[in-house]
Amino acid sequence: FEGIAGTVNQTIDAIGALVEDTSNLVNAAMAGQLQTRADTGKHGGDFGVVINGINETLNAVVDPIGEAAAVLEKMARKDLSARVTGSFNGDHAKIKFALNSALDNVGESMGMVLAGAEGG
Repeated sequence: FEGIAGTVNQTIDAIGALVEDTSNLVNAAMAGQLQTRADTGKHGGDFGVVINGINETLNAVVDPIGEAAAVLEKMARKDLSARVTGSFNGDHAKIKFALNSALDNVGESMGMVLAGAEGG
């Protein structure tokens, strides 16, 4: 009986740790703290795989956001040469295309304004 009780208690503790780390990651993401990660070493077996998967999902979201933010920061400093260069898929690729196209169009418009000012 003690062996079974010990195993059940270990299982309860492992599930509790999984729920706690998952909840912490969700709360951090909802608060905009996208750099927060859980320690996969605290979890054994498939629970570690689940936590690692959540961490990797966050990385897949954060990397393109970080690059787009860096390009927007350069644009705010009037550097219209900056572009998103990362290799992204899906919605991240759409954001990359839209941001780069907007920068191209702003640069082209500024060139036209400059040409008009010089010609007039």
